[in-house]
Amino acid sequence: MTAGAGKGGFAMKAIARVVSVGWASLVAVLALIGAPTAASAAIVDYYISGDGTGVINGLDWSGAFTITMVGDNSTVSGDVIDPLESATVTLPGGITATLSIPTRLGINGTSVFFSRSSSNGFDLFDFSLSSADAAAFNFQAGYGPVTGTGVFALNQFQDVATSAGPLSFDSSGDVQFSSSGASAVPEPSTWAMMLIGFAGLGFAGYRRAKNAAKGSSPAVLAATKV
Repeated sequence: MTAGAGKGGFAMKAIARVVSVGWASLVAVLALIGAPTAASAAIVDYYISGDGTGVINGLDWSGAFTITMVGDNSTVSGDVIDPLESATVTLPGGITATLSIPTRLGINGTSVFFSRSSSNGFDLFDFSLSSADAAAFNFQAGYGPVTGTGVFALNQFQDVATSAGPLSFDSSGDVQFSSSGASAVPEPSTWAMMLIGFAGLGFAGYRRAKNAAKGSSPAVLAATKV
């Protein structure tokens, strides 16, 4: 009698546990579906590369440089990502300098601008694109490389705080501009489908546990009669 009752009690506890998991998954699914979240969010790396001169932490530098700007292109507003996730300048000699100030990346007509964050932030590194290249740029990954000409605003890239010390640009020739490395962020519908799958597994487990409970019922009844 005790053994049969124990089997029945174990089966009922299993059913309750699976049902609980199923309901939790369903609630999570509904919450995700109802949450207003931007679609197609992606982290993209944008690159400005060329040859230039300047000063880093009191020492002159000269040669090839790359400015890597990391941004979420789902946050573009008014043709600007503000703020960027990060901005790092790679200089000759393997020097890597990550800017300590918030920055932004934008385009105005045919001019691309990399500047301090906010609408009145000083421009740091601006250049012009051809009309066709400017029209093709939509902050997407896989853009370019294209040639940017007429670099200007370098006079404001002076003693900018970075992880390697104050950084200044004194000159730069024409640059290349490109983007790559999109890392897609799952949308709510993707998470919802995953949780629906978990809920389905939970329901299947519930059915198995329920059938197991039914299978043990005769034994429980027989034990009770004894």
